[in-house]
Amino acid sequence: MKVRYTARARNDIEEIYSYIASHNPQAARHVRRSVLSTIAVIARLPYIDTKNARSPDLRSRLVSRYPYRVHYTVSAGEILIVHSARLTPTVGLVSMTEILFYHLQGQKPENVLPVLLEKSLQRGWLVVVQGASEERIEALDAHLWTYRDDAFLPHGTWREHEAAQQPVLLTLTESNPNAANVRFLIDGAPVPADPERYQRIVLLFDGDDEEAVAAARAAWSDAKAKGFEATYWQPDGQGRWVKKA
Repeated sequence: MKVRYTARARNDIEEIYSYIASHNPQAARHVRRSVLSTIAVIARLPYIDTKNARSPDLRSRLVSRYPYRVHYTVSAGEILIVHSARLTPTVGLVSMTEILFYHLQGQKPENVLPVLLEKSLQRGWLVVVQGASEERIEALDAHLWTYRDDAFLPHGTWREHEAAQQPVLLTLTESNPNAANVRFLIDGAPVPADPERYQRIVLLFDGDDEEAVAAARAAWSDAKAKGFEATYWQPDGQGRWVKKA
């Protein structure tokens, strides 16, 4: 079936590519290739995707491996690609707050965080990551764009004008500009004064640092005393996280 693009759709694809390429050119090429592959699938199977409840003429398909969606219409034997957009994570109702304690053993936060953040985004969560120094936040900001040649994590920092729109926000403060329902704490960042506002709080601590271990134990005791659901995780011999308590 013939495929046409609106001007908005072409601009969307170019803007997505340019934005990612400014941080990770190779990942940008992979994303554009995946977007075009998704459109090729739409051309072969235009009616397989469900219609939009609010706009019945509009259908959409997820881009494989990346947080984007292609929106299109089908009529008179022609597919019109309307636009492409980043997924908007969903914010659910908060029930009992979970506080997860991750015991790092010879691991650096920047090597552990990407996988945990990826899983959070896959669940449709908004995330805020709080560190303790500008150097750490700047290093993490750069790392999340380039931790893999073919992948990246969409994110921003609390200083940016679009902080409220970021699916993953890096910050030094206890604020929550993007209304995240999951908060990651690294480098000794404290549990917020309002933990009940979050669906999940994830505290990463260095098992080789006595002060960090003591602080984590105190936070564990406090979480239990306040009735939060606290769990303790350690890596096994293969580096997989195992729930220990």
